[in-house]
Amino acid sequence: MRSAAASAAETLGETPKPVRRGTEGNPLAAGLIAFGAGWLVASLLPGTEREREVVGQARISRANTPSQSWSRPRGR
Repeated sequence: MRSAAASAAETLGETPKPVRRGTEGNPLAAGLIAFGAGWLVASLLPGTEREREVVGQARISRANTPSQSWSRPRGR
């Protein structure tokens, strides 16, 4: 777990110069790149037991709930 996060952080630290130059003075681009990098790091880390439990409960709840999109007739 730590090695994946450390590797991702190291890779992000070696950002190519063209990317750095392209984001200078452009906070939106820098924010999007940071968001993507964070998402990448988060995807490399394994989920916790609590996260798996909550996702499992949500799946069961969703499976037992009828879909509202097709069960209700459209009115005018």
